[in-house]
Amino acid sequence: MRRRRPPSAGKSPALAAVTRPLAAAEAGWRDEHASGLDANAVDGERHALAMKDWKAGGCAGDPPPKPARPTLRQLVLDDATTEAAARLLRDNPRGVALVQDELAGFVLALNQYRGGKGADRQFWLKAWALAPLKVSRAKDGDAPPLVAARPFVGVAGALCPALLPTLRGDAKGGDAPADGFIDRFLFAYPDPLPAAGESWASVPADLADWYAGRVAELLSWDFMAGKDGERVPVPIPFDAGGRGVWQAFTEELAGHKNALDPSDGFRATLGKLEEYGLRLAGLLWCVRRACDELTVDAPIDADTMTRAAGLVEYFRTHAVRCHDGGVDDQPGRVARRILRWLRDDPGTTAFTRSAAFQRLKDRKDVTGGDALNGPLRRLTDHGYIRDVPDAGGGRPGPAPQTFAVSPRWCRGDDGDPAAD
Repeated sequence: MRRRRPPSAGKSPALAAVTRPLAAAEAGWRDEHASGLDANAVDGERHALAMKDWKAGGCAGDPPPKPARPTLRQLVLDDATTEAAARLLRDNPRGVALVQDELAGFVLALNQYRGGKGADRQFWLKAWALAPLKVSRAKDGDAPPLVAARPFVGVAGALCPALLPTLRGDAKGGDAPADGFIDRFLFAYPDPLPAAGESWASVPADLADWYAGRVAELLSWDFMAGKDGERVPVPIPFDAGGRGVWQAFTEELAGHKNALDPSDGFRATLGKLEEYGLRLAGLLWCVRRACDELTVDAPIDADTMTRAAGLVEYFRTHAVRCHDGGVDDQPGRVARRILRWLRDDPGTTAFTRSAAFQRLKDRKDVTGGDALNGPLRRLTDHGYIRDVPDAGGGRPGPAPQTFAVSPRWCRGDDGDPAAD
């Protein structure tokens, strides 16, 4: 069994160090906003005088334009309610980040005000897909809905492995909805480091300052001017080398997907990783440009795409680990229970479907014989067991469905029998 990363393993300090420049940027924007409010108050007084003169003159011509109230630029979303998120995304088209020390809290808070029957999960699914978001105001039915035409939000945080099922949204008495929510997360699940005493190690100040400077450079960029003055994201094309690496990357992911059973829930995760290949390529292009490795008109080249593909492979292997840790689908969970049963009872070389059901039945995953269809098919496809035809031995009546355990499977672990 793989060791699980426990609480107090240094996750929170690392997250705080990475996001510290974001808090510094917001502090500067708050100061600018306060100055803007002061100027807006003066402009408001001038507008009031101008309106008075306009009315005294018989309201000839258009009224003096009212000064626009400055909008506070924000970067970090603290309140994960859909109304708060939609408002922040509307006012900050450059995008925001939802950073939570414990990601389980983010998932458990979804729909908490609507008895678990709201549309919070659908809101975040649409946000991931960059689809326009519209949220009706909860406190004022006459107010227009909040609309974020180009939502861009990243969700980041830490999680104890025991809480992985909550991230998927497992409900008491049944599985989570098969909406692909969990497939949109990128996992980093490294082995815990050995315990050690005080090392007095810290991030060098010059390195922290350099990192903060690169983040500030990224935050200084803006949209490009589109048609009719609309501000739109800047497109970044591939060059020939980048397209070649992208082609090989997608073919490799397709190979991983085709190696799985069609019912395997991990196929959906692999599908999202292809999308992340594009997103990470764009992110790395921005980082390389902020570090003066690229010019503003540089394309996504083979080097950038190769680095993006390497990141996707890292996240793919860690996703496998996390799914093995408890966030996979019902066939995966039951298949591992069958493996543990056979591993703990090496004398069992064959078994019937009814014997497996009696051994595994419960109130969640195995409530009837049909619940074994997917798990048994998956174990057969992966070579752990094989279907034994004509197991009735010529006796009258229907023969019980029987499975033989592969003699190539070393029952000391849950490894692939084909590799033994």
